[in-house]
Amino acid sequence: MSKSPQTPTKPRGRPRRLTSDAVLDAALHLLEQMPVDDLTLRHLAQHLGVTTMSLYTYFPSRDALLDAAAEHVFARFEWPAAEERWQDQVTAWLYALDKHFQHYPIAWKVVKWDEHISPAWVRIYSPIIKLLYNQGLRDKALTLTFLWFIEATVGFITANANTHDSQFTAPPIDLRAIDKDEASAMFEYWGNVAHIDREAVRDLGFKRLVESLAACIAENQTE
Repeated sequence: MSKSPQTPTKPRGRPRRLTSDAVLDAALHLLEQMPVDDLTLRHLAQHLGVTTMSLYTYFPSRDALLDAAAEHVFARFEWPAAEERWQDQVTAWLYALDKHFQHYPIAWKVVKWDEHISPAWVRIYSPIIKLLYNQGLRDKALTLTFLWFIEATVGFITANANTHDSQFTAPPIDLRAIDKDEASAMFEYWGNVAHIDREAVRDLGFKRLVESLAACIAENQTE
């Protein structure tokens, strides 16, 4: 059974006058405490100590409010310098994206919600679509390649963000339950995992993503 969302904590005191900035700041504060699906205008109104209807003066809908939150968060994205090779452009973009999500974890929550994709997030990834188009990808090949790339990128960055630099301890394994080669492989892995940090995994992952993207482009050019 899923837990009901916690009642958001109210700020100390109320703003003298409700403004769009005050509403947006409160929404961003709540998003740091709860999943985006749990953020409703009713929760936000309770947090501000106002009526739900009063919020519609500043944002006509929940989507409009979350779009504004996304605009605020992604406005801080640091665009990388232009590179001559497209591979270097993609690599620089990957590092910039990783840095942004590290600094602003809330950004993950305003990429999309329900069936809605925030326009701010679209502007972040649209240069990659343009790049693929300029490399000759068209129609379904363009769409399929980009969807694979962005899903692989987001999945990898999300997973890598949960990898810490702290020492890992090998879990207890009954070596009698696995064959000799598997036991040797596991011993080799756990003997080195403590010496691998997040940056090393990230660097390798980004390199492989760009290489795979190059392979997709090359396959399309030979068809």
